[in-house]
Amino acid sequence: MLQKTAVELFLDELAIPYQSIQFIRDTPNTQVRTEPTVSWDKVYKTLALTGKRTGPVIAVVPVQSRMSYKKLAKVSGNRSVGLLDQAKLIATTGYEHGANNPVGIWRSKGYPIFFENKARHQGQICVSAGEVGRAMLVDTLSLADLVHAQFSDLLEG
Repeated sequence: MLQKTAVELFLDELAIPYQSIQFIRDTPNTQVRTEPTVSWDKVYKTLALTGKRTGPVIAVVPVQSRMSYKKLAKVSGNRSVGLLDQAKLIATTGYEHGANNPVGIWRSKGYPIFFENKARHQGQICVSAGEVGRAMLVDTLSLADLVHAQFSDLLEG
């Protein structure tokens, strides 16, 4: 059994239920799979961006979709936003690439967080649990409420 991440322990303290998920690649040439199995439409990525007016902003969007920088800029009160430079990622969010998660970032940094509207209607979404290869399936509305997230249309198209 895997040791719980700091994010999972924090959710335990708050009695917010979640299911631990592990991303596994059997060989270097195989696709990543989840254990237990999670539908890919429920898997979301946590992107760290920066805006000229607000500084860091966090977007939680489906992993298989493209985020609209213009839409995030508008909803976050910025003229434009751009992905955070990888060299500044750990210093800014506290997490390495692939481990960014809305709970840990909100808890330690308090940055504004924006969820793609589609998440609101999915019941549960799968987000990083704060370590590369680790995730958690959690109730979307409980998660959004915890991190004071705003739902908005963030996708291209």
